[in-house]
Amino acid sequence: MSLCVAQPIVATLDHRQHQHLRHQRHPDDMFSKRWIQTADQPLTKPAEIHGGQVRPGRPDPAAPLEHIMFQGFNWESPHKYPWYQVVRDRVKELMLVGITDIWLPPPSQSVDVNGYLPSQLYNLNESKYGTKAQLEDLIDVLHTNGICCMADIVINHRSAYRQDAGGHWNVFEGGTKDERLDWGPWAVVDNDAYDSGGKGHHDTGESYGAAPDLDHTNKRVQDELSDWMNWLRADIGFDGWRFDFVKGYAPRFTKLYCERTLPSFSVGELWTSLKYEDGRPSYDQNGHRQVLCDWIDGTNGLSSAFDFTTKGILQAAVCGELWRLKDPQGKPPGLLGWYPEQAVTFIDNHDTGSTQRHWNFPDDKVMWGYVYILTHPGIPCIFYDHFFSWGFQKQIGELLQLRKRSGVNAGSQIRIEAAEADIYVANIDDKLIVKLGPRYDMGSLVPDASNWKIALSGKDFAIWESKKVRKIITKEEHKEEIAVETPKGSLNILQSSHELKLSGKMSCKTVRRILNEVPDLVPEGNKREDCNLEGKSS
Repeated sequence: MSLCVAQPIVATLDHRQHQHLRHQRHPDDMFSKRWIQTADQPLTKPAEIHGGQVRPGRPDPAAPLEHIMFQGFNWESPHKYPWYQVVRDRVKELMLVGITDIWLPPPSQSVDVNGYLPSQLYNLNESKYGTKAQLEDLIDVLHTNGICCMADIVINHRSAYRQDAGGHWNVFEGGTKDERLDWGPWAVVDNDAYDSGGKGHHDTGESYGAAPDLDHTNKRVQDELSDWMNWLRADIGFDGWRFDFVKGYAPRFTKLYCERTLPSFSVGELWTSLKYEDGRPSYDQNGHRQVLCDWIDGTNGLSSAFDFTTKGILQAAVCGELWRLKDPQGKPPGLLGWYPEQAVTFIDNHDTGSTQRHWNFPDDKVMWGYVYILTHPGIPCIFYDHFFSWGFQKQIGELLQLRKRSGVNAGSQIRIEAAEADIYVANIDDKLIVKLGPRYDMGSLVPDASNWKIALSGKDFAIWESKKVRKIITKEEHKEEIAVETPKGSLNILQSSHELKLSGKMSCKTVRRILNEVPDLVPEGNKREDCNLEGKSS
């Protein structure tokens, strides 16, 4: 292995990957290649070299507002070895419903079978999910099917390889023949709840307790963790990160690791307790979601966060308290009401659900939960169990298809029409109207049949779709590709008989680029009066 300690991080990544990631983060990128490609045929990318091997090219990450996450494991996955093969055999099903990013389990050798007490970080062959070769094979299949891969990054704490002379577990080995990640007590905080004998600085967050907490203020810790993450990116093929237990260290360090590794997408797990009154969640959870907002801001917006506020409120609301789903300002009450573009919404995960069920969503209301998160703003994350084990694959697939067809995304606008104990009605982007709850009589809230049609319905829910929603382009309607040259490189647009609308969400720079390069796709009369088409970019 040729990676050296504390080498410049950029050297471990392919130059094209950096250009691509900068392109994806550009605020002008309101639509992506995924929007115009066929639903069942991902764009083929050129092969790349990873770890000295020729591997399938990385897919284009989803545009910032279009991510659809999938958690690709549960708490029992290590006991179905090799789990990587299990997921590999189901990749096609994920591609067909439009999954853009899959969150895979911690990849390294670990003291526990689930990977959350990692020790030899470079040792991927002793993971209980499979071998390094099986992981790389899974990543290749996912990339071939247009899905980006997120590694579960557990760096708040680390299990030692052996004890020091005083009996403290604080001597670490990285899993390589050299000294990378071979650390001592200097790498551990000095006020650790775990009796680690650490000699570093004070912890910058909460103590984990089950393993020594790492001192992220230490430059060698920062450099070698960054190098390891870049190795996961450049050699193994991962694209993005899910950061575990981020309340254990200051958000500025998540910012640092994102700056040094340029993930295609990043999300942090900041799980804190809701505010309760008489055993029930309080109506006002502003303090809870403010913690999430502050953490995201602490990363300089380089990482999103799981929306634990929405999960907690939603799973209480579906039990006859749908009034909870509207805050005093008329907005959704979770993180997605304040910071939707950075809110990763979810129903359950390996901790809250699965066989642990630490904080599980009511079993008989799980579909209500997916109706909510897949029609609302935010970045939805689907749990493996619900999709593959609970029999909801078809319903979730239909919801994802509707979300894509209607153009709803993480930044969509929402207008809540009703939020009472037994009924919730919301309008999303004037494209979808969603009704939850057992009340049958909607009164004046029934959508006008001349403008709306029922798209999906089930037990105590219904979704109407605007008749003005654009038709999705099918494979048979595709014609020739048009190469559009932009300041960021060429963009292939599939010419079709359908028209390209100049959305109010597009910047004037994007409007000019479309009018200059593919004017025939813009219908006559579709103008943007706010854009000076003779002027410069804005």
